[in-house]
Amino acid sequence: MKLKVDQINYKLPLKDILHDISFSIEDGEIIALLGDNGAGKTTLFEIITDIKKQNSGRIIFDNGKSFSKIKKEAGILLDNLTLFPWLKVKEVIDYVSNIYKIKEIPNLIYDSIGLKEIENSLMNSLSKGEKKRVAILLCTLHSPTFLLLDEPTAELDPLRRKLIWENIFLDREKTILFSTHIWEEALQYASKIIFISKGKLVNQPCSSVELLNSIQIEKKIVIHDNIQIKGMNSFSYNNKSNTTYLLKKEDNISLDQINKQTSNFSILPVTLEDVYYYLTQNINQ
Repeated sequence: MKLKVDQINYKLPLKDILHDISFSIEDGEIIALLGDNGAGKTTLFEIITDIKKQNSGRIIFDNGKSFSKIKKEAGILLDNLTLFPWLKVKEVIDYVSNIYKIKEIPNLIYDSIGLKEIENSLMNSLSKGEKKRVAILLCTLHSPTFLLLDEPTAELDPLRRKLIWENIFLDREKTILFSTHIWEEALQYASKIIFISKGKLVNQPCSSVELLNSIQIEKKIVIHDNIQIKGMNSFSYNNKSNTTYLLKKEDNISLDQINKQTSNFSILPVTLEDVYYYLTQNINQ
């Protein structure tokens, strides 16, 4: 299934939330939408699924279809599921299975999500991670061809995350748009990546390799304990108690300044997070 997001704008009375968001997803692509909290990811997902109405722009599926025309083929997972709080997990699953006329759920799916140990628990007694596991099953029961997943594996351990991706999300070819704060997840499973910051797209969908190549950074140097380095002209950002400098290939001056002023630093590989901070430096000023 194809998706075209065409010049979407969304505003509140005192704040612009999304600014001219445009991108396309081709059939079978897996796209990760990455950005800080408050960047506009969830709002965009709510507009794509008709939960919110944009001020301008269009959402187009396949050959000019609206979401209402394709929703039976879609699996939607939004954060903070609230569903039948006084029913047991297995009762909710049976109810939704009956809607889709599904007689039996394969053991591989049930086991991958890890529902056996919680199937007799009331929905309102579940932790956030347990609710997320139930939501993953419910949104994929009907074998959708399009998945829109907002933080699909948040609160899940790495092994459970791997099982769910490999045995459920990727069990057959489908188009997937997902957000995540686990950027290694985007690297591992997304065919293309989109950055969003302060309601603006930073790039069109492209591979992680293309993103890394686009900034032409050769070295990432992390200065520990927030030691201040004088005479630096290279791009930097702060993270917890460290300062990260991103050095271009020809920037020997910055490396010399660091070596002269401290030995308390590490040279590390450049990551997607570094690319995000570098590309959003003008947006975030």
